Amino acid sequence: VRLNQAAADVWDLPEPTVAVGRRLDDILPAETAAALAADGDPAAADRPIEARLLPFLRRGARCWFLHDATPLRGADGAAAGMVGVWRDVTALEEARGALEDERWLL
Repeated sequence: VRLNQAAADVWDLPEPTVAVGRRLDDILPAETAAALAADGDPAAADRPIEARLLPFLRRGARCWFLHDATPLRGADGAAAGMVGVWRDVTALEEARGALEDERWLL
């Protein structure tokens, strides 16, 4: 795993280099790692993973992220890794939950 500083901050890692050579399930909360594992290996996938909503525990609080991942391929077409983007959508999910609660009251 290689991360940028923004990802290290989100995942509460002191610096991005802490993740080098480790697996996602070594550095992510168990619930998030299990959700990612259910999607299979994006590096070996034939198609990208798009807008996967993932739970995340950060500093004891539940957060939500949208995850997109696409395989990277070498010149020979073989899987060479993957690139992923995580977007924090916690505020959106909290608003959606509040709206659902409000609907039940009507």
